[in-house]
Amino acid sequence: MVRRILARVVVTLAVAVAGAAFMSGSDQPVTARPYPSWQELARPPLSPRTHALGVHVGHLVLVLGGVERGGPRLLGDGAAYDLSTGVWHRLRLPMAVTDRDQATATGGVVVLRHALTGRPATWWRYDVRLGTWTRMTHLPRRPVAPSAFGSEVYALSGRRVV
Repeated sequence: MVRRILARVVVTLAVAVAGAAFMSGSDQPVTARPYPSWQELARPPLSPRTHALGVHVGHLVLVLGGVERGGPRLLGDGAAYDLSTGVWHRLRLPMAVTDRDQATATGGVVVLRHALTGRPATWWRYDVRLGTWTRMTHLPRRPVAPSAFGSEVYALSGRRVV
């Protein structure tokens, strides 16, 4: 009887240790360690800029567009920082964006509302897995303020949430 209980305790302990080892850090960034001060990341493959739009999706942090430092030129490029590897990847954008635009992310997809002065905004979808931008069509009337909750993206359309 004691032998059987001891065997169960050992098996339970082994499974608990294996589970803790398997789950601890399995989806945590390689570069995310507690430091007492700020740490510098690898240099991004981008020219100096201001007013870039940043968005976190999955294990990536995207830096999109911006304004050329010291000049009025809007930038249509970006980069993705992979938190799991600490490596930057260059991104091509279908348009120039700034921090005046709005973005949200969920389920490996970024939804971007691109504000155009004097014209209706355009909406874009970036699929992280495919690395592709797609313009969204068939939207409700004048949607604004995209946000994400769980795996859903929401926007205001007049007095409605869609």
